[in-house]
Amino acid sequence: MVFENNSLKKIQLKGMVYSTLRMLKGGKAAIVCLTKEMLEKTGASEDDSEGFVNIPRSIEGVEIGIFLKERDDEIRISLRSNAYADVSLIAKRLGGGGHKHAGGCSYKGSLKETEETLLPLLDEVL
Repeated sequence: MVFENNSLKKIQLKGMVYSTLRMLKGGKAAIVCLTKEMLEKTGASEDDSEGFVNIPRSIEGVEIGIFLKERDDEIRISLRSNAYADVSLIAKRLGGGGHKHAGGCSYKGSLKETEETLLPLLDEVL
């Protein structure tokens, strides 16, 4: 019951985040985004997005899952890998850190600019 009990706000937020899902790099990577507008619409908090990074990573055939979270002055990037990709290398290139299967960093720019910056870095680890 503890793990399967979610607020309505969290479920609504998750639905919105699922609607942003896009496949990248021939299906080897997938990305989802959380915007400030989604938080405002649902009344959810950033804490309600805990674990959302696993949404794209859970897709069959995906090696790298990416979760972009829009904040006031930056985009928070969370990266997860399933087997061979070292996502910490991407995070470190952008001033963050982590380990082989989990990394994170922040980027000053829009969601679109952040994704455009990430795309070539994905090629380096895939």
